[in-house]
Amino acid sequence: MQTWNLNNKSFCFTGAASRTRAELWKMVEDNGGIVHKSCTKTTDFLVVADPSQLSIKTQKAIRNGTRLISEKEFENFCDFGITD
Repeated sequence: MQTWNLNNKSFCFTGAASRTRAELWKMVEDNGGIVHKSCTKTTDFLVVADPSQLSIKTQKAIRNGTRLISEKEFENFCDFGITD
């Protein structure tokens, strides 16, 4: 039985992560999530490699009300599911 820890939530990534984008995208898809290559109004989470850097994606996410999370938080979501 497959567990969908990311539960159709959408994720976008910005910054230099410890894994490749392909690995991160696969983690999203393998856990029932959706990958967005750019941050849109429908993006649920932006995974930010360095919270001190305000990239264009980060600025857009803030304007759109997208939740910003760290790579570690993303990994926890994949392992344990999303809780509010």
